[in-house]
Amino acid sequence: VDVGSTTTPASLVVAGETLSGTFSFEQTSAGVVTVDAQSVSLSIGAVASATGSGQLLLAADGLAGSFTATVTVAPVPTMTFASSYTGSLELNTRPTAVTSLALPAGPFVRLSISVSGTPVGVGGLGTIEGMFFFQRSGSGPSALTFVGIEGATLTIGTQTVTAGEGALLITPTGVAGYVSGTFSSATVVVRVNTTGGAVDETIMVDGREIAIRFGPAESPVFSLSISSLSLDIGGGVTIEGDVTFETRGDGTKVFAGSGLTIFFGDGPLTLANGERNPLARGVALTNATVGLINIATDYALDALGTFELVGAGGVTVEGQGRVRVNTFADDVDETLTFPGGSATVTVKFTGSSEQGSSSGAFVSVAGVGLQVKLLGQTLTGDFSFQKTTGGLKVVASNVALALGDNGSGTSARGPPFLTLSNASGELVVTSSGVVAKLTGGAQLALDGVSLTGDFDLLVNTTGNPGTAGGTTLPAGPYFRIEGDLSLVFG
Repeated sequence: VDVGSTTTPASLVVAGETLSGTFSFEQTSAGVVTVDAQSVSLSIGAVASATGSGQLLLAADGLAGSFTATVTVAPVPTMTFASSYTGSLELNTRPTAVTSLALPAGPFVRLSISVSGTPVGVGGLGTIEGMFFFQRSGSGPSALTFVGIEGATLTIGTQTVTAGEGALLITPTGVAGYVSGTFSSATVVVRVNTTGGAVDETIMVDGREIAIRFGPAESPVFSLSISSLSLDIGGGVTIEGDVTFETRGDGTKVFAGSGLTIFFGDGPLTLANGERNPLARGVALTNATVGLINIATDYALDALGTFELVGAGGVTVEGQGRVRVNTFADDVDETLTFPGGSATVTVKFTGSSEQGSSSGAFVSVAGVGLQVKLLGQTLTGDFSFQKTTGGLKVVASNVALALGDNGSGTSARGPPFLTLSNASGELVVTSSGVVAKLTGGAQLALDGVSLTGDFDLLVNTTGNPGTAGGTTLPAGPYFRIEGDLSLVFG
């Protein structure tokens, strides 16, 4: 079946954008419907357009495709793109990710280009080269156009930031946004605003909201944002706040204090102007009581405070937690006194398992009796956090979940009818949300009915399939309890 022609092209609306061209539909012997798309054209706002040909896969819930295209970039204020590039056009109208094409869940459409050799200038302030993805956030007249950035190298004078990723909002007068990357072995954020004025907008990037905010005087800006009150002690852990060491006669530096913030993850947590970094993801320990020992480049830290999950797609953590770091290749056992002698804090690490080594620092980030809130439910238990590429791995134990008429807890219609207890397993945390698999026992609180057996709790709050505990789960929101359970009536 053919639809459209070169003189009268057919139109397909994808995520608010119009795809025009000629389309031929064919069903294979296996029942798969393919769409041969020729002379296709598509525009992302008034910024970028593409022409190309390729194949789309059609399913009952939508279509998806990715093919090579010539991408033309209109003049972007303050950015010096070339007029055209060989890039790709990617789209997905299906509610789930298409892993065979490496496409996230739809509705989704973007144009991508790779820039190398001749970098893109930014307002005469610096340059960027890497992968650029032109996309839209929102729909209708209020939709915003932005360019996502991955694998980028940014040059600011004599400074070079590598492995950059982030997003820039495109406005009629310039661009504004953030790109995180590596500078001098540290993770930093480059703040960009060439609009000539204030910016206060929020865009959705891969299922995550990113707030882009600059004051009236913060333009033009293309600079590293490094907080002078951030101390990197190794193992992915930084201390945010004023740390003033006391130096002993042997050169050992010690500090004991309270009201600080400890961050574990991909940061920095705070920008130089004191605002939260919208690209940060990890765990923050706020209002922390801290004991810290330093000799040369080695640190030993013990901190207790209130947990906060940062950049996890709406999933939250509540409760008290502890962060311990030791980069020394020895035991540490010190009791430090707060200034004025008001209190003490003990910094103690014992045995080789709690010592630093050539493979890295000893790091423990954990909490007992924490509450993890996701998809309207509350998991209560003990959680230990580990840093991974792209997010966090959380090892869970002693986890309980109560299901009632209102999701959890006691409602007006009575107490929870199903309680899951003594569960353990794994949660994988990314900027898009959480994928989890937990295994435990179940109790049913209904008159005349009893239940025995083990269960698996499977959760995915992200918009893409994900894996936890060796099990791959479909795109979320997904919440399922399954297992080999026995019901007895009477």
